[in-house]
Amino acid sequence: GLSERTIWSLVFLSELENLMRDPNTRTGHCSDFMAITAEGEVVHGHNEDWSSAVAEFVYFMSYEPTAGADFRPVAGLVYPGTILGFANTWNDKGLYFTENSLFPRESRGYGLGMMFVQRRALDRASTLDELRDQVVVGGQALGYSLNCVSLREKRAMNIEVHEDASDVLTVETNVSHFNRYKHMQGIVEYDRPSTDHRQARADALPAARTNADVVARLSDTHDATYPIYRVNITMVSAVLDSATGKLVVWTNSRPATTAPTYTWDLLHWFDGSGVPSSDELLSGSDDSVADPEVGGSPGPVGFASLI
Repeated sequence: GLSERTIWSLVFLSELENLMRDPNTRTGHCSDFMAITAEGEVVHGHNEDWSSAVAEFVYFMSYEPTAGADFRPVAGLVYPGTILGFANTWNDKGLYFTENSLFPRESRGYGLGMMFVQRRALDRASTLDELRDQVVVGGQALGYSLNCVSLREKRAMNIEVHEDASDVLTVETNVSHFNRYKHMQGIVEYDRPSTDHRQARADALPAARTNADVVARLSDTHDATYPIYRVNITMVSAVLDSATGKLVVWTNSRPATTAPTYTWDLLHWFDGSGVPSSDELLSGSDDSVADPEVGGSPGPVGFASLI
């Protein structure tokens, strides 16, 4: 098994990597697109990007508390040795978020860890404003971008945090976010060539306004050096649509050209009717196939349930 020290290091991985001042730890991570449709629905797309070295170890987890527990039902994507609240995560109130790693030149060697702040927020919040208030607390060690959706309220916002400061952007038409502060001013950051290329490509395209637009953006490979969809780096792609309450998930495959691995009803996830069969959870959809255009091998991200 892993030592306690190793587990704590994994939980504080982002904070520790930023303190290392090593450019090799900042190769570029996730991509997000949020759009408000003509009908007023929210569509949110996310590419979970890290490394092929960790791809086989990430998994989805669902926590359903027993009587007397001090946390609420929550589920999402988990990295090995960490807790829920760092990647795609949702609770029983229809709140959902994803994160973009950010890399300011200055960060603390002490303070609140982002995983704990974000997980606590979902445990305490029932509305988008309550989620915001829980996330923008001071005393944080590093910072991040959090892309938040309320399925029941049909609202979305992007929250940028750095140590004691924060800034909130309400999504009114569309927002894209990568691994650089966009609306919070005065943060000195490390060079981010991958983010700069992905943002430039997003800006060159028409604003996303539909589910299909968001899927296309997540799948874009136009920039050969720093594409938005990256083979062996993009581990999971997910699109959430408030019109249906469904989260559509692709694992290790390009969304525009492959069938999804999972389709889940988040509004009914915790009442049982939105949860797929155990066979699907363990093996993924039989429709997941390799992308003939960009290569790579699919293969579902695993699922575990703790009740």
